[in-house]
Amino acid sequence: MTAYLYYAGMAGDRTTEQIGLATSDNGRDFRRVNRDGLILPIDAAVRWRSVRTCNPTVLKVGAEWWMFYQGVGPDASGAQLTHVIALARSSDAVTWSVEPRPVLTFAHVRAQCPGMSDGADGGVIEPAVIADGKELHMYFVAYRGHYSQGTVLYHARSADGEQWQIDPSWVLARHQFGNFRLHYPQARHEADRKVIWFSLIERATAASAIVQMTAIGNDPWGETRQLLPFHGPGLRVEPAELIGLRFGGQRVRGSDRVNQALAQWTHGGRHYLGYSHPHAIDGRLYYHAYHRSRQGHSWMDIGACRYADNNASEHDVVLRPSSAAGAWDAFFVADPFVINL
Repeated sequence: MTAYLYYAGMAGDRTTEQIGLATSDNGRDFRRVNRDGLILPIDAAVRWRSVRTCNPTVLKVGAEWWMFYQGVGPDASGAQLTHVIALARSSDAVTWSVEPRPVLTFAHVRAQCPGMSDGADGGVIEPAVIADGKELHMYFVAYRGHYSQGTVLYHARSADGEQWQIDPSWVLARHQFGNFRLHYPQARHEADRKVIWFSLIERATAASAIVQMTAIGNDPWGETRQLLPFHGPGLRVEPAELIGLRFGGQRVRGSDRVNQALAQWTHGGRHYLGYSHPHAIDGRLYYHAYHRSRQGHSWMDIGACRYADNNASEHDVVLRPSSAAGAWDAFFVADPFVINL
C-alpha cells in the first residue's frame, strides 16, 4: 500500500502557494512525485486561482478521483485577495484537470445563510469533503471581511460536487472558544457518530492546537479533547474551558506565555509554536507544525504521530520544505491530506 500525501507549498516569495504530491510506502518517508512534486499549479490567466491553490482534500467518486481545494486571487478591484472553493478531477490521483469555475463562493453562503446575509464581503476556505452514501458532505470555513476577524464552520450537501446546499445554521463558530480563530476541519461520519478535527489558533499570538469533537447519533457536538499539544490522559475539554487554551501545561494568553511554553515543545532541535490542519487516517495523525528557532527563524513542515486513547506517540517530520532555494515549495509545506492506495 502506498500513502499519497497531498500538500500545499509556498515559494520563497512568501506569496505564491500551490499544491503538490509526495508518496511513501511506510507513511513516514515521503518523496515528491515528478521530481518536484507540483501537481496543481496556479494559473495567472484565471483570476480566482492566480495567486494560490491550497488546502486539498481528495476522495474517490465512481471511477474518478476528485480534489476540492481553495483558490486565491485578487478581487475585481485588485485591492484584496478573495478565497473560493474549487474542484479538480483525475483518473490516476496524480494528473488533474481543473473545473473552470469555483463550486462554492461567499456569494453562496450569503444567499443561503441568514447570519451572513448582511455586512462585508468575505470568503470560503479550507474544504473537508466526505462521501456518505450517494451524498457528498462538505465542512468548510467562512468569514466576513478578513478571516483574521473571525471564522465560522459550515456544513453543505451535494449530489454532484458542483451544486451545494448549505445548512443555514453554522456548525461551530470561533466565538464559542474565546480569542481563537477556527480553521482546517476534517470530518468522518460513522455508523453511530460523527467526528470532526479542527485547529484553534490564538488570535493574539498565532499559537495553534488541534482539537477533536464527537457527536453521538443525532446529538449535538459534545465530547471535546485537545490532541496536540498533548494534554495528558483522561482530559475532557468543554468549549467554554478552551478560553485561555492550555499549551504545554500552561494557560496561554499572550506572547510571553507562548515563549515560555516553547521550551516544552522541542523535537529534534525544533521549537513547536503549534500544530494545525489535522488529517487522521488509520490511527495516524498528520498535521503541519509551526516552528520558530531561538534565532527567530520561522518555518512550517509536515509531521505525523500515532494517537490512541488520548495519547500521542513521538513525532516524525514526514515532509520538509524543499532545499532548493528557487523551488515552488521552498518556504514552507503545509495542509496535509493523505490517502492510501
